Amino acid sequence: MSAEHYKAFLRATGHEVIEAAGAYWCPIAPRFLMSFPFDRELDSAEVARSAVLRQNAFGARFLCREGQGSASWKIVCERRNYDIEHLSANTRSKVRRGLKSFDVRPLSQAELEAGGIQLNRETLRRQGRKIGSGFDAYWSQYFSALAKTESADVWGAVSGGKLAAYCVAFRIESVAHLLLLRSSELHLSEYVNNALIFGYLKHALSPAGVSAVSFGLAPVQREMPLLLQFKESMGFVRKPVRQAFVLRGPVDRILRSPAGPVIRNLALRWRGSEQAEKAAGMIDWVRAQPRLIFVKEDAK
Repeated sequence: MSAEHYKAFLRATGHEVIEAAGAYWCPIAPRFLMSFPFDRELDSAEVARSAVLRQNAFGARFLCREGQGSASWKIVCERRNYDIEHLSANTRSKVRRGLKSFDVRPLSQAELEAGGIQLNRETLRRQGRKIGSGFDAYWSQYFSALAKTESADVWGAVSGGKLAAYCVAFRIESVAHLLLLRSSELHLSEYVNNALIFGYLKHALSPAGVSAVSFGLAPVQREMPLLLQFKESMGFVRKPVRQAFVLRGPVDRILRSPAGPVIRNLALRWRGSEQAEKAAGMIDWVRAQPRLIFVKEDAK
């Protein structure tokens, strides 16, 4: 359950990974990085002074130490021996109905390749996100790399021999990080996601499993209320953390200046754009958190 496995996976899917300031860093957007292991709290000053921002990136996002960054949260389930009695009566009913309709289990590479790309397409369209060129080729490469990654868990919900939903988690140190949940709109009313997440959590949090399953950090853009409600109904809880953004000196100064709100409002004119909402959220975050001291190269 080493971070080395996730690093190898990222490189196999064409992503650059660097090591600096006590963590690995990978791109989550053009010229923007995030640290992993995702739970590791870093010193913001070390990040700002490190080689992270000397690469071809203008900023980075990470968990930081107490007194740094801004108050935030991560959403995790730490209930060992997780089972259906730990859920509300309403959620138990949904899980049971889902389990009657779907076979929830680990997936083979062939099963994932047969139905995964279509589920990705359906989910992104439902969320109003764009599907770029090279979509199918990227996901084929992604699935191939998954099959070779020791610490990857790929679970699915199957009905009538067809994939109705799947999730992907990476076990890094003692935590499994759920990074993907994709499902068919045709099966949402049959509670396919409830059945799938329940099945995976019961497996992952067994006595021989991990100490926690994480379903991500507080998002930069506004959280989708229904998604957060779903996560919490399945037993995840929000735990307080500190989260920070470090930007190159010139970018940091511009966004903290009176020009920052102007840039933010311009970004929000592209309503419906996920990247625009993330940019606006990042600007708000940077303006709210304390200033950092940058290396000389970044301060120019």
